[in-house]
Amino acid sequence: MITLPTGQVTQVSFVRVSLDLLVNLRDTGRLWVLGDPAQRQLVVGLPGYPILGVARKTSQRR
Repeated sequence: MITLPTGQVTQVSFVRVSLDLLVNLRDTGRLWVLGDPAQRQLVVGLPGYPILGVARKTSQRR
């Protein structure tokens, strides 16, 4: 589950994500989203590193 800046909680599934990104997410508890988090498909990455991936929102709660 992730919490968006709007306070909305959503579950995501990872489509194409490197192991480096998943390990960073596990260690820091942070997921960096590029662009509009209101979209169903999210581009995720690490600032300062050439690592990008795709995640999809699978459910939402308010």
